[in-house]
Amino acid sequence: MTGESLVISSEGSFFPHPNLPYLSCNRELILFYDKDNQIEIVAEEISLETNYHYGDVL
Repeated sequence: MTGESLVISSEGSFFPHPNLPYLSCNRELILFYDKDNQIEIVAEEISLETNYHYGDVL
């Protein structure tokens, strides 16, 4: 759409862990695409580190 030949994109989300029931996880995706050389690199990281916070309110 822009006519550029290099693209970097990232996305992060929280969702249920795919292998550990009842746990939430942090999923980060990053994409690098070089149109001129037809190179696509995709990386994914899944961790249990979330910014969910729980506490009792008195």
